[in-house]
Amino acid sequence: DAAAPTILIAQALGRFGNYFNQELFGAPTGLPWGLLIDPAHRPAGYQQFATFHPTFLYEMIWNLLIAGLLFGNLLISSRKNL
Repeated sequence: DAAAPTILIAQALGRFGNYFNQELFGAPTGLPWGLLIDPAHRPAGYQQFATFHPTFLYEMIWNLLIAGLLFGNLLISSRKNL
């Protein structure tokens, strides 16, 4: 049980590397938090778009939220058993 949240944290740290590699981004977007991708890293057919959804960031946030919930659950359940 204690390892489950740490796996999610490790996954979130791995997704942080996607930012530096400019990979695993989503569809083109005009939203303010859109990620600027260099033309060399844009997929074929999407050269005219500059900003894309940072899907790795969405997954990173989701992983950290779930890890926090699991840690909280572990703390609550361990205090109930005392």
